[in-house]
Amino acid sequence: MKWMIRALLLGWMVVVVHGCIRAPAEARKVNEADWAASDLSSEMATWREQKKASGARWRAVLEELESEPGAPWAGTYYAGDGLGYHLYLSVAPRNGFVYEVCGCTGRYDQNLGRVETSARERLSLRAEMPPMSESTRAVADEYLFVRWGERRYLIKPSELDDFRKAVARGDEPRRRVHGRFLLAMNDHAKPVTGEPQIGGASEGPAGGHAQ
Repeated sequence: MKWMIRALLLGWMVVVVHGCIRAPAEARKVNEADWAASDLSSEMATWREQKKASGARWRAVLEELESEPGAPWAGTYYAGDGLGYHLYLSVAPRNGFVYEVCGCTGRYDQNLGRVETSARERLSLRAEMPPMSESTRAVADEYLFVRWGERRYLIKPSELDDFRKAVARGDEPRRRVHGRFLLAMNDHAKPVTGEPQIGGASEGPAGGHAQ
């Protein structure tokens, strides 16, 4: 009997892990065209209400963003593949930041803290708690604010070269919600002109993907 239970549990784990790995690729094949026209307004409204109810800090940050953003970088940003991995990061000048990393097996990480800014709009996130797990940690201590036309990104300094390469390949500016780099919610539907502006400085010809 015990070996049957172990076999069933092992089979269930294989299905879950296989689904987490396989599902995003299958979703891309099916929904790629839909993502281009996706408007997350209603989904985000529902998400905001759920997060407000989940804790006082979430409520304070999101209500600040709704009433008085106060800074060009203030907002809620998203990165993820659509099914197996989602990162939501909300940053506000007064009430700081909150984030959640979740996926097909539940919540991987969450934290909160204050936001500090320095020259060229570099954001430093000072977390109040340690990460739930270093192996699943996805949020960096620092980000560069990147404006590209009407779009807003938060890019890890260590991934700036990868972002430049993604621009050169045409992977960015993306036309779907999901992607590797943190992009302000709904900005995937906004146009870009010229080159990405990192802290007010142009990136040069590598970013010339006007839409």
